[in-house]
Amino acid sequence: MLMRFRLRQLFGTIAVALLAGPSALLLAEGDPGQRVTVRAVHLDGRETEGRWLGSNDGQSIKLSVSDVEREIRVDDLAMIHFSDLSNVKESEGALNAESAVFHLFDGGRIAGELIEQSDETIVANTVLGTSTVFPFERLAAVQFATATDFPRSGEFLLKALGNRLPGHDVLITRSAGDAKSVRGRLEKITKEAGTFTFADRERSFKLERVFAIVFAQASPPNGANRVTATLNDENIFGATFLRASPLNISLAASFGGEFDLQIDQLRHLRMAGSRLVYLSDLKPAHVETRGILHKPAEMKLDRSAAGAMISLDGRQYEKGLGVKAYTEVVYDLEGEFATFVATVGMDDAVRPRGRASVRVLGDGKMLFQIENLTGEQRSQLIRIDVAGVQKLTVITDFGDAVDLSDHVDWGDARLIKPVKRN
Repeated sequence: MLMRFRLRQLFGTIAVALLAGPSALLLAEGDPGQRVTVRAVHLDGRETEGRWLGSNDGQSIKLSVSDVEREIRVDDLAMIHFSDLSNVKESEGALNAESAVFHLFDGGRIAGELIEQSDETIVANTVLGTSTVFPFERLAAVQFATATDFPRSGEFLLKALGNRLPGHDVLITRSAGDAKSVRGRLEKITKEAGTFTFADRERSFKLERVFAIVFAQASPPNGANRVTATLNDENIFGATFLRASPLNISLAASFGGEFDLQIDQLRHLRMAGSRLVYLSDLKPAHVETRGILHKPAEMKLDRSAAGAMISLDGRQYEKGLGVKAYTEVVYDLEGEFATFVATVGMDDAVRPRGRASVRVLGDGKMLFQIENLTGEQRSQLIRIDVAGVQKLTVITDFGDAVDLSDHVDWGDARLIKPVKRN
């Protein structure tokens, strides 16, 4: 999902307070009328809506709820929504002649303009700053055109991203019908051109003829991201949450450097606490699919059964499972989790059509079921006690319409570990 990004200046007057330290920043609260109303989603699916007040240390957030200040631990949250996803439309958009998309090692992507390259880094003009530095070891690829314009090149990019090898870069040409993908080593790249070695020969290329360059697999950096930040312009990157004021938020990006964003630039923060595991990030022990009128459909991770963004009741979900009947998925939990949470329903793309039956089993015992799930019903938030469960089975079965339009979503399907007691 790529688009042309408008570069904006990030540092407002509140940034001056940063020079005096975090405490001074949090005192600069600004006009209360300008404070943003956010929606904090707890691990168990409960939601708290209130005015954003900030965070002293990135360990907890402060909200004003009905004029009462509330503090919520970040480890108890799954998401913080700063703007509603209900009106977000997927659009690849267009890259202009001077722009690129920098694919990060952790799945993030940031659009910008390539400025220069050194032995260890690429410098770009991005929404995060005019000299954003990307170390090669934190980059997966840099892309210069869209898959809409060059679908075959886009296929090569997806394949190369899924099969990065140490010591081997991949150059993908830009062509509507005769795209090529070659392994070798990037020697140099500028705004207009570069050199690439393959078949023991260094060759020059013009950037206008290159679709993307995928970089060799590097050793993953130490440490895990505590949040994934998604901006309103669809830039996305992993980070550590440092602190926030009512108007700004400070993040340490996974690719290096600290950045201060205005709150109104943020779409949401997705938390990655130690107690939270999404089903789409967990390898199943067993998957079974069957069809009646259609061939068995592969389960989609973080997408709907049709391959689009998961959408339930007008709200989009970046995580979850998209399935068609019949799909049975078994996960080995080994008794580590306390609760299973998901929003289940028929995807908006097929509503009001669609009929299915859904069940959740723990060690073969029925924990939850909807015998007749239809596209005429609203989605349902479910919370299921899975304490002590060794094997969790999630089943989407045929409904009255057999396997026609039965696109069932398990939005933000996640497992929650119990709170550790000292």
